[in-house]
This record gives sequence, structure tokens and C-alpha cells, in this order.
Amino acid sequence: REEAEWHAVSNLADLEAELAKAGAEGRMAMLDLYADWCISCKVMEREVFPKVASQLRQFHLIRADVTSTGAATQALLKQFGLFGPPSLLFFADERELKAARIQGEVNASQLGQHLTSVLDQLRGTSQRAN
Repeated sequence: REEAEWHAVSNLADLEAELAKAGAEGRMAMLDLYADWCISCKVMEREVFPKVASQLRQFHLIRADVTSTGAATQALLKQFGLFGPPSLLFFADERELKAARIQGEVNASQLGQHLTSVLDQLRGTSQRAN
């Protein structure tokens, strides 16, 4: 099965560096906030992400592990006003597309439709009927 390539970050500086890379590549970025204790995160990693891997590969994928509750983790969550995982945030040109944010567990079909609409929006094809 095809794995998507994730770039791990543990603080805001790492995240900003990855967002800058995505911007330089002209790609959208998706940030996955993940924790070892988050059951929904595990379900999504095992059962959801593999089913939408071809769509995920169109994004620069970033994973922030917020398992430990240190200062760096708290700063990351606070930066985006999040209480914790699972949360998926989408970025274009290093800016979050706030309307595209997903909080909580989603299934493969929900995530697939969401990724398509985010990509279409970026390509300016959102006029197309769903």
C-alpha cells in the first residue's frame, strides 16, 4: 500500500520552516495534529489516510506530534486556537485556510471529498458542480 510522506514538526519554528518549503514548491500544506493517546488519530492513520493517499500526496504533509504537553506543544495548539487532536489544518502560501479546517475524526469518504474541494478551491475550479 502506498504511504504518504509526512514531515514531522515539534514546534512553531519547525512548522514555519515546513510551510515555507511547501510555499517554495508551490504546494498546499496539510498539518495533522496527532498524539499517541488519541484513539481517533490512530484510526485515521490506519484506516483513513491510506484510502486517500493519492489525494494526500498532492499536499506537503506535516505532522505535529502533540503527545507530550510541553511548552512547544502548547504554543503550537495556542497558535491555532486548538484544544488538541485530531485536527487537520490546510495552508496555501503559508497561510491557514481557516474555512478548510477539520477537527475531530472523519472517515475516508468525508476526508476524500474535503481534500477534493480544498484542491479545487485552490485551482479556482470551485464553480464546478459537486
